[in-house]
Amino acid sequence: MIAALWGRIYGWLAALGAVLAVLGTAYLKGRREGIAKMEREQAAAREQSAKVRKDIDDDVGKIGRDELDRRNSRWMRDGD
Repeated sequence: MIAALWGRIYGWLAALGAVLAVLGTAYLKGRREGIAKMEREQAAAREQSAKVRKDIDDDVGKIGRDELDRRNSRWMRDGD
């Protein structure tokens, strides 16, 4: 009787262990996929930022010195 009870308990423990292993594996896989997705999104955002910065630098490079001084005077506080 006790042997049958222990056999049943071991069976339930084995099933519980298998379920926990499956859940743990799914959790870790989800975390890895989430991290990979965030890294891709961050790389795309960095790439977009670099493109915008290059476009702005190119635009500023095309503007003459007098125009840059005129635009800059709106943002500078001289003597305030």
